[in-house]
Amino acid sequence: VKFTRNGSITIEAKRLEDGACVEFRVTDTGIGIPADERQRIFDDFVTLDPSFSRAVGGTGLGLAIVRRLVLAMDGEVGLESTSGYGSSFWVRLPLPLAPDHAVSVSRAGSDEKGRISEFRVPPMKILVVEDNRINRLVVHDLLIQDGHFVDQAFDGQQGVDFAKSSAYDLVLMDISMPVMDGIEATREIRAAESAGTHLPIVALTANAVPSETDRFLAAGLDDILVKPITQRGLREILARYSKTGGNAPRPDDDQSAPFDATVDHDHLRELAQALGTEKAHKLIGEFLEESDLAIADITARLDAGERSEPLRECVHHTAGSAALLGAEVLRLSLADVENTLKDSADLDPTAAEDLADIWSKTAPELRLHLKET
Repeated sequence: VKFTRNGSITIEAKRLEDGACVEFRVTDTGIGIPADERQRIFDDFVTLDPSFSRAVGGTGLGLAIVRRLVLAMDGEVGLESTSGYGSSFWVRLPLPLAPDHAVSVSRAGSDEKGRISEFRVPPMKILVVEDNRINRLVVHDLLIQDGHFVDQAFDGQQGVDFAKSSAYDLVLMDISMPVMDGIEATREIRAAESAGTHLPIVALTANAVPSETDRFLAAGLDDILVKPITQRGLREILARYSKTGGNAPRPDDDQSAPFDATVDHDHLRELAQALGTEKAHKLIGEFLEESDLAIADITARLDAGERSEPLRECVHHTAGSAALLGAEVLRLSLADVENTLKDSADLDPTAAEDLADIWSKTAPELRLHLKET
């Protein structure tokens, strides 16, 4: 662009006939490069026309950096040029075709029988409002992988501010958050909507009992996505609220999957497939480190008879992470504690001991999963 005062720049990408390489080509109708200078142009700090370079700026490092990056990727870089008529720079990288099944999975989920779900929607602009960092990262990455544009808010008030300042196709709203919870945030967003507009807002929650569901819908939420969040679940929700019109069915009332262990290994494998093994393992490691401290803190406070709001928030936060990583037995135990604290009911005298016992079984199972995968 800098070296094309008048004319055009075109960008092309194509797979070469050998099938193993992809070529990216940038062609301009600018000043061109003399034949005797075409190799030197890739050297550090080379600018071929000092007077023109001074007018547009530049250090002569751009092509040198490109060359190093391309060589590091086992590729090639080169150019074709006619002085005074323009240049065409190309990069060729070894990018083998993905297997057919990998292409399919990246665009659609599969059900329990392995059939591909056809809930495909064009890119949407989505706001994720979630205070739990691990949950937020996973939802963000799952959406980005499907080509959507994602903004993230860390609490309800920030979510309201985002929704008022930008146009979104959908909001994924956690319910229990600091500063402002999801219920109040939804009410504020609804109050600010102009006549004839309606922003779809979907609750993210691990607590989908009928009484809570009624409360969510009464507050103006349109739907509920139950944790743990899966790629298939997200795709179904997006298809349901896509402006192109989705055909995704509403999930059955009972979405729970039976399992014998304290950890849902199928869910963890699905998460690794969606995010990549390295990222999934990193999240599990962070959860183990975070929850070791959290469970010790929670059980100590429960033993001391504490019923404070910070304790409830800690319980809720840990339950959310447990839900996301398929630690369902732990999540259910934490949810029972949270509901008891919320309702000011009497705690089971063995609650702390039971919670510690569940964690003593869950943590080794997660660590074993890391070793085996």
